[in-house]
Amino acid sequence: MGATAKKGIRPVRAKAPASKKGADQTKTVSAERVAGKPANARGKATEMVHIRVSETLKEDATKTLAEIGITLPEAVRLFMHRVVIEKALPLRLDVPNAKTRAAMEEGRLLGGKFATAQELIDDLEKGDEH
Repeated sequence: MGATAKKGIRPVRAKAPASKKGADQTKTVSAERVAGKPANARGKATEMVHIRVSETLKEDATKTLAEIGITLPEAVRLFMHRVVIEKALPLRLDVPNAKTRAAMEEGRLLGGKFATAQELIDDLEKGDEH
């Protein structure tokens, strides 16, 4: 076992960019490299975090994360590390402006008007002709 195994740091499997030949490759990234600091710099993991989510969300997230090569608990830990490092949520949350809210409402009102995306596009293009 390598040095990271001795420290109790579990390697995280991450997808590497595909090679020029298109082959799918993976590489191992240590938790300390992803989080920006050694795992033991934040103390021993002794605390539990409990959250409530739907069964479907948990199953879907678990499957998606497995494709990436990490577990749900590892993803939550990575998320928490990023919050600490960035001093913010590691994702973008914007409040829509009035124009965007109006467009969203219009979209809701159109909800069942179009059976396919192509019908919507055709209708929009028809509107441009006038």
